[in-house]
Amino acid sequence: MQTASKNPRVWPELKADCSRCTGLCCVAYPFIDAGKFGYNKPANERCRHLGPDCRCSIHGERAEMGFKGCITFDCNGAGQRVANEIFQSVDWRHDAVAATEILDAFRALTHVHAALSQLKLLENLPFTDEQADRFFSLFAWLEPVSGWTEKSLESFPAIEAERAVQDFAASMKGTEAGRALAERLSGSSR
Repeated sequence: MQTASKNPRVWPELKADCSRCTGLCCVAYPFIDAGKFGYNKPANERCRHLGPDCRCSIHGERAEMGFKGCITFDCNGAGQRVANEIFQSVDWRHDAVAATEILDAFRALTHVHAALSQLKLLENLPFTDEQADRFFSLFAWLEPVSGWTEKSLESFPAIEAERAVQDFAASMKGTEAGRALAERLSGSSR
C-alpha cells in the first residue's frame, strides 16, 4: 500500500483568483438563460456587466439579477493561469486573433484544472501500487513538466482527461482507497 502524498511535483494553484484574471469566464462561455443567467449571449462575446477593468459590475447583485450560473461557476484557477502564465502580456480586449486563442486555451485549461481538482481529492489515499501508478500517470498527463502552452492545450483531449480522472475514482469502488475516499467525502459533506 502506498499513498500519493509523495508526489514529486507541485500542484498548480487550483483556486480561482478573479483579481488576477481578465474576466475570461465572462467572455468565453455562452449564457443560456434557463434561470441561471439574466440574458442569453453566445460564446466569445463579452458579458454586458464586465467592466473595462475586467471586473463584474454587478458582482454583489448577481443572484438578485438572475446570474446564479456565474455564482456556481469555478475555473479552479485556470483563468489566472491563462492570463498570467500562458499569455503573460497579451490582452484579449485589444487583439481579436489573440482573444480567440486565449479563450480557447481558457476553456481547455478549465477542464484540465477541474480534472486536477478531482485528482487532488484522491491524494493521500491508501493506494495499491497499480492505483498509485495510475494516480501519478494522470497527474503527469494533466500537469506536464514543460508546463502548458497555447499549442499543447490546443491538441490536448481535455474533456477526455476529465473523464479519465472520474473513471479512475470510480474504479476504486470496493478497494481500501475507495472506502477511504467515501469516508473522506461523507466527512466533507457534514
